[in-house]
Amino acid sequence: MRTRRDSWAAALFLVAAAAILMICSMNSWLYPLNPWSDVNILGTMGREMLEGQVPYRDLFDHKGPLIYFLFGLCMNLMPGTYHGLFLLEVLCCAGAMFFGWKTARLYLPDLSPLWVVPLFALLAGSDWFGAGASVEELLLFPMAWSLYDLLASWRGGKPLTSGALLRNGVLAGCVLWTKFNLLSFHFVWMAAVAIDALVRERKLWPPVKMCLIFLGGMALATLPWMVYFGANGAIGDLIDGYFASNLFEYGAEGGRSWLGNLAYWTLDAARRAPVCFILLALSMVLVLAVPRSLMAVREKAMLLCAAALLAASMFSRSMAMSYYATELGLFFPFALLPLKWLRRRGARSWPRWTAAAAAVLVLAGSAGAAYALCGFAGGIGTPYGQTAQAQIAEIIRDSGIEDPTLVHYRSMDTGVYYASGARPAHRRYTGTNIQRDAYLAEIQQLIDGGVPDFVVTLLFDPEDIPKLERYERVAVIPTDYGSGSGDVTYYCLYQRIEEV
Repeated sequence: MRTRRDSWAAALFLVAAAAILMICSMNSWLYPLNPWSDVNILGTMGREMLEGQVPYRDLFDHKGPLIYFLFGLCMNLMPGTYHGLFLLEVLCCAGAMFFGWKTARLYLPDLSPLWVVPLFALLAGSDWFGAGASVEELLLFPMAWSLYDLLASWRGGKPLTSGALLRNGVLAGCVLWTKFNLLSFHFVWMAAVAIDALVRERKLWPPVKMCLIFLGGMALATLPWMVYFGANGAIGDLIDGYFASNLFEYGAEGGRSWLGNLAYWTLDAARRAPVCFILLALSMVLVLAVPRSLMAVREKAMLLCAAALLAASMFSRSMAMSYYATELGLFFPFALLPLKWLRRRGARSWPRWTAAAAAVLVLAGSAGAAYALCGFAGGIGTPYGQTAQAQIAEIIRDSGIEDPTLVHYRSMDTGVYYASGARPAHRRYTGTNIQRDAYLAEIQQLIDGGVPDFVVTLLFDPEDIPKLERYERVAVIPTDYGSGSGDVTYYCLYQRIEEV
């Protein structure tokens, strides 16, 4: 049941998420644009999807269709900006903090929501977070909600209702159609629910029934996509482009075993964000070490298994990105468990105004810490016209070509499509982390045939600028905006030479 304290906490988390993400997300009003390839690929897929293009069949990428649809809607909410994505981030991160706080309160009933805000600031300012609106960041919300539902039912001594099971099945379905390897969390979640019911009831039907209701929720989240891809005759493209490519191609190369990959990428995550890694390690140690009077064995087992399987699903391939670890922030609230014993009994009562003062101090301190930690904060206040994307967009508009087409050559979508309004000239409109040989071959053939009006490529060394037959190089633009490390990237724009 929602209480007045919950409402105040929700409002606080919305303000905190907005303040911290204003600094740490390049989708905010403080930045002219977000050049991160992940965000722009998802955005281009989503916008083209709303224009009638079918993912995987007409344009290739390997995330789930739900995230494309959400990005398309959000980027059309405030055209020409990334602010719609910022609003989505604020809602999802505030929701994750809210349910993280509710989960921590199961063990620390008097816990102030102010304790959770700095944890989020440390996560958002770290290298684990990316430049904003990663899939992992947005999925913190449904996972935190599911985690709270399960632990609240166990600690309340009441089994999950059919409605709660159905709701969590829908949440799991949303994860399935966004980035299905992260479904490992809900696999542990449902297994824990079923095993607990089997032990408690000593009958097979109750856990089977619970699993069926949960799967029914997943089916509800799946139905729209079966209808969409079925109506477009693209079920095979969906299976091949989303499931098969991720299962059998992504990170399949490399000489290490899956255990070696797990160790390598875990150490890499620790190196990139040592404070976050210490928080995670502390959380897991405390979950294991706290007495059973505070946390039952089944709760400990579920949390440790969920963290382990999540890490394995993210880090067991030969390829892993730093922002994958964002999902492990789900367990940060358990680092607050020592407050159970640090709280002094009979502490004095403070005037009401001190709560407001504490909130202001915590919000200001968290935002300051986020600014100090964020590697992209140097881009705050950069004029839009100084970005490579804006300069390329101006050249394309001044060309006079109606409905110009574009492809990325040996590089990934960094927002040039969005800034210029140019449409992808081919299914392989951008480089991706899989099927790179197919992308290079098809794009080379496309350029050799002079099909796209414009070609753009990104280089780190100006000596490597290629010469393309049938195309004239019209701009070379160096920029360090959005690099996070100060490295300069060279944007090269080519325009097709019209034959007389």
